[in-house]
Amino acid sequence: MTTSRYRLGGVSLKGYAELRVSDTQYENEFWPQLDRVIDIILNANTDEARCVSFEENYSIVYKIVCKGYGSVLYEDLMYKVEKYIDKMDESLQLLRGKNEKEYIEKFSESLIHFKKSMHSILSIFAYLNRCVTEEELDNVVSSRLNERLVRKHVADILDALQKAQSLPFAVEPATSCCIIKSLYSLEEDYGKMSPQLFQRFIPGYIGATEVTQLPQLSEEARELTHSFCSSSKSHSGSSHKRPLEEDRDTESWMDHT
Repeated sequence: MTTSRYRLGGVSLKGYAELRVSDTQYENEFWPQLDRVIDIILNANTDEARCVSFEENYSIVYKIVCKGYGSVLYEDLMYKVEKYIDKMDESLQLLRGKNEKEYIEKFSESLIHFKKSMHSILSIFAYLNRCVTEEELDNVVSSRLNERLVRKHVADILDALQKAQSLPFAVEPATSCCIIKSLYSLEEDYGKMSPQLFQRFIPGYIGATEVTQLPQLSEEARELTHSFCSSSKSHSGSSHKRPLEEDRDTESWMDHT
């Protein structure tokens, strides 16, 4: 086997030969099986999913990588992922600007399903870590999702969520929370587009501070400090009285006895 080093999707793959055109084993035997399994998982076909054997398909990936076809498998997997993301985008585009509630819910459902599906798929493809690390593969998948779907919809989704905050029961809080946390995990800078929303659902999120906000923040800090000092003095005063009161109660009880 010849040794090569090249890059696919920004990820370095070391020590694996490219598939020879004359070798049809991968194209006719290995990939069709995995291709079908990926479709079953992505399309959430529960009936067919029951027949999917993790061990069998993991073994196929193992054989592919050991035969030096890891780079080809990586390319085909990424192609399938991209095509599915594009399919999700098409479904969302149909709702964009029409039904905001349905648009938000569909966006949330798409992100949740994609995350769960990729967890199952990448478990089967775990032996690809001989070509590319698990962290790199996760980063590439997240990057493709962000580039091909999220960035196209994030502005409209955040705008719709912002409007929904003023309408009771317009959107379930869990749905809003899921979207905001997913966006933040993909790209923290999305928080700058709607700081108030991210502050509501991301613990400890502060976001970028504008120069014009400094006087207000300074005043809030001063009031907080003043409130804390007042509370401390009040607590200190009451704590000094408590032992005396307890002594009087004790003396009173002893007198009665």
